[in-house]
Amino acid sequence: MTKPRRRQAGEGGISEYRTKVGIRYWSKFKVPQEDGTTREVMRRKTRDGRPMTTRKEAAEELREILAGISGGAYVTPQKMTVGQWLDQWLNGLQVAASTMASYRKNVRLHLKPALGEIQLARLTGARISALCVAQASLDLRLVRDDSLIFGDLNGSYLNPDRFSRRFTRSIVLARSELGTDAIPMIRIHDLRHTHASVLLAAGTPVKVVSERLGHATVTITLETYQHIMPGMQAEAASMFAALVGGEA
Repeated sequence: MTKPRRRQAGEGGISEYRTKVGIRYWSKFKVPQEDGTTREVMRRKTRDGRPMTTRKEAAEELREILAGISGGAYVTPQKMTVGQWLDQWLNGLQVAASTMASYRKNVRLHLKPALGEIQLARLTGARISALCVAQASLDLRLVRDDSLIFGDLNGSYLNPDRFSRRFTRSIVLARSELGTDAIPMIRIHDLRHTHASVLLAAGTPVKVVSERLGHATVTITLETYQHIMPGMQAEAASMFAALVGGEA
């Protein structure tokens, strides 16, 4: 039986220790310093903050760290920025491609611009609170009268295909939770018809509804929603009769 190869100097090492929840592993390696010396570092967690629960996981983590040291890409925890930590966290995730794309976009657009250059050791609750306040201010600016109804946090257009798929998934989930009789299977475009029908049934002038829908003429609106008009005609007749003092 071949004996496992002993690690050479500078290759680091892996050891196990016991906790109340089971065996955990830590790694040890040497990091070159600016003055030419080396400093021994011990790590009990992965770079994204998880405890190392298997020797294989610890070995993989140590191998990546040593590769970073060899290539000059390793950053000591004291000097690591929030942006660098976020990159390591993203690279260590195992999620669906669409989820990863969403995470990376949020990190790129919202977290890195505000916190990316801050050293991780200096990240405080006050800085995070300031980011939340700034985000809240942005949300308020986005509810201006001239803002898009279906816009993202930057005021840009949402991708229509992705938004439609998300809407459909929400309807399917709601039907599974509340029952198929409680919620009809509708498309996002059907909300436009609901909007117009509710306004017309409430007595909103047809011209106003037509303008909100962007119809070229009122005739288009009348032809599309004529099924709502009979009841409105009866209401109009009753109102007229009341105004002139007669009876409908």
